[in-house]
This record gives sequence, C-alpha cells and structure tokens, in this order.
Amino acid sequence: MWKYLPCVLIYTVAAAALNPPVSVECSVHVPANATHGFDVIGLLNRGLMEFDLPHLNFRIQVSQYVNDTVRPGRDKQCTIVFDKFDGFGKTWRWAGGELDMQINADRFPDEKTLYITVLHELGHMYGMDHPLWGQRDTVMGYVLAATVDQLAVPVTFWPSLTRTDVRRLYEAGVDAGRIDLHVARWAYRAIRWTFPVRIYE
Repeated sequence: MWKYLPCVLIYTVAAAALNPPVSVECSVHVPANATHGFDVIGLLNRGLMEFDLPHLNFRIQVSQYVNDTVRPGRDKQCTIVFDKFDGFGKTWRWAGGELDMQINADRFPDEKTLYITVLHELGHMYGMDHPLWGQRDTVMGYVLAATVDQLAVPVTFWPSLTRTDVRRLYEAGVDAGRIDLHVARWAYRAIRWTFPVRIYE
C-alpha cells in the first residue's frame, strides 16, 4: 500500500465518504498433513497483500488460523481451507455474501505453481470471473494443466497480478457497487504502471 501513497492521498477522504470499506473475515483451516511441505499461510498472506489496492473498498481478512479439517459449505461463515479434494482449487460465492475457498496443496509441485492458484482463487473471492476471451497471460485467465500423475504442471515464473487483472478487479468492485466508477478509473490509472503486463514478466 505504501508504494501507492503519493498517488492516492488527494482522493482518500472523498472516496471513503462515498464508499466506506467492507471487510470479510475468514477462518483459515490447515490440517497438519495437508500442506505438502509448503508455507501455505505465507503464500496466502502474500496473495492478500497483492489485493490490498487503493480505494478497492473491499478486504478479505484472516480472523483465525485453525489446525483442523473442515469442508466448505453454506454455513454463513467464510472459510479458506488447504486440504485434499479432487481439484486444484475452488471458490464458492454464496448468496448473502458468504465466501469459501479450498486449495489442494498436495497436487502442486512447487510454491510458484501453488501461488498462482492462491492468487486465482482469491480473485474469485474478490468478485472476478474467468475472462471471456482467454487472456492466459493473466492470473485469472491462466489455466493449470495436469500431468499423468494428476499433479499440476509447474509454471516457470513467479506469478503476480497483471494490469489486466487489476483493471478487472476494479471493474468487479464497480459492478458490485463497492466503488464509484470515476474513483475506480482514477485509482487504476494511477497505479497500473506498477504491475506487469503479463504474469510471466
């Protein structure tokens, strides 16, 4: 957030009055045998920091870390689960604002490949969908492939949100009524140069 400070000071008071921030608190569940040796908490926190953008007015915050096994479901509680299931990652956005996410760290060969999935699923939690026209050089458009052993094919780069992802993130905020259109356009234009054009830059 600090690197954007010179760009955003002028609009801070007005934007906060128009669109007060909303936070969703999630509990994070990490069974001891489900991390595959990865620092899943560190990767999650790193991903949350990437989504901490000026005037986005929506934040996912971690309320507690729990060493147990749960299954995401419609229970009026936001949960982020790192545990085994039959996919790589999945997000549920329920009616009423409940959010759930599950990632199977056991199917990833390295932290880079796991991290792009963390970013991708967080993007869904923040309201983004898959792009209509592919855009596979973005976090939300990237598609994991599987090996014959059903592990994710490793990525060859350390991923990050791209300019396209950030623009679509602000657009999702506007569509949800969380941010004024003019503020979103200004905020994006002010910070877009700090993000890569493609995930593999």
